[in-house]
Amino acid sequence: MKAIVLEAPRRSVAVADKPMPEIGPDEVLIQVQACGICATDLKMFKGEYSGCLPVTPGHEFTGRAVKVGDKVTRIKAGDRVVADPNESCGTCGACRTAHSTFCETMAGYGVYTDGGLAEYAKAKEKGLYLVPENLPPEIAAFVEPISCALHGIEQAGIRQGDNVVIIGAGTMGQLLLQMARNTGAAKLIHVDRIAWKLEVSKAYGATDVVDGSKADPIEAVKALTGGKGADVVIEAVGHPSVLEMAMDMVAQGGRIVQFGFPAEGVKAQIEPFQILKKELTLVGSWINPYTYERALHMLSSGKLRVDHLVTHLLKLEDYEKAIHLIETQPQGFMKSIIMVHPE
Repeated sequence: MKAIVLEAPRRSVAVADKPMPEIGPDEVLIQVQACGICATDLKMFKGEYSGCLPVTPGHEFTGRAVKVGDKVTRIKAGDRVVADPNESCGTCGACRTAHSTFCETMAGYGVYTDGGLAEYAKAKEKGLYLVPENLPPEIAAFVEPISCALHGIEQAGIRQGDNVVIIGAGTMGQLLLQMARNTGAAKLIHVDRIAWKLEVSKAYGATDVVDGSKADPIEAVKALTGGKGADVVIEAVGHPSVLEMAMDMVAQGGRIVQFGFPAEGVKAQIEPFQILKKELTLVGSWINPYTYERALHMLSSGKLRVDHLVTHLLKLEDYEKAIHLIETQPQGFMKSIIMVHPE
């Protein structure tokens, strides 16, 4: 079969001939239909996130089951499925205390084990969810990023009447915005430096937008909140300077969520006295514990719109182009989906 193989950072990404995956008794062989490309893929490509190379990347994948193991009971050949790529063991200390995010042996399809940028992939039945036939593959591929955004919103702990800032109006920022719209927040302020993305934000729930290329975001947020600052700030960029900015725009007693994916090892400069004096809460949001099924329900019910976020449909051999797009962020780009077997 054809597959992408990432052999080393920024080197030797190719469409290679690989053997078909061999499934175990609790696994399913999937003919991949579509796979999304996100910041994790970019970080791995650049060597800023330590996966396990060589590997076939791709963790936002959906497809059709073509073969099932002897112990598989819930999935049958022909079913459309989407795979939760974060396969926890269920038996380690973290898993047994409802902290599967920190599983000691997390499989991580597309990061630690082969993922969905191939004609065929395999996954354990326990991490597979049935996809409605009327959900196009390029839309079904959004279940994984939606599940991560859902966890981020839950980490934010938004209360009715809160003033909320989301910094970053890319794909994940747009998903967070739509979800935050349903929390009862009084103001939803979206901050970015790209004007056309902020126009999308206005159409999908932002009460206010701040163009960081034209105004000081900290002063703008304070002006929009009567000088108080935001009750909740969600950092959805993944750059240390944005976390520093969040510290200055959050209100006393406020909450900051580090949702964006920074490169491993980078450091931000923050003032501990601010945390003390303002009694701030700073939390992270890592992957998607216990949110996958709800994410699929949100998507299939139509409560969350993602069709406007799909700006590029590409082929398997266009993987490096997809990486280039997400790295350079050209005008009009939001998200690429690799169509493998689109039917």
